[in-house]
Amino acid sequence: MSDFTIKRITHENFIPSLKLAEDVFMEFEAKDYPPEGTESFKAFLYCEETEKRFLCGNLIMWGAFDKDKQIATFAIRDESHLSLAFVDKNYHRKGVATALWNEALSYISQNEKIKEVTVNSSPYGLPFYKKIGFRELSEEQTSDGIRYIPMKYIIERQ
Repeated sequence: MSDFTIKRITHENFIPSLKLAEDVFMEFEAKDYPPEGTESFKAFLYCEETEKRFLCGNLIMWGAFDKDKQIATFAIRDESHLSLAFVDKNYHRKGVATALWNEALSYISQNEKIKEVTVNSSPYGLPFYKKIGFRELSEEQTSDGIRYIPMKYIIERQ
């Protein structure tokens, strides 16, 4: 496992976090999407609504950092929907995404009313989400050129 720390993303780290997500998407996922999907993803990242959600607390973000370098970004919106999960290629399969998921799940689990977490997984992310306990709700879908598989994770409470 790599040496990294997890921190809540502040306004100062907001745009760099989105840029990291864009860079990882372009390297690993864009090739499996039509141009419309790539443009839709970028538009989602940098739209005014995304920043408004972040500023009002409806988009909670965490980052993993190797010293001062951000190596991953993770986001939850609407209290229980995993919205972004991207890890720099040099840190894949080193426990970074799992550590971020555990941080997010711990945060979500503080609200006793939340019973499940949802995600619209890309085909690339599907094995990771299955590994951490998400289950598929339906077959792959496409919206605005974005390919995704709706999934959910049931929160088990003691």
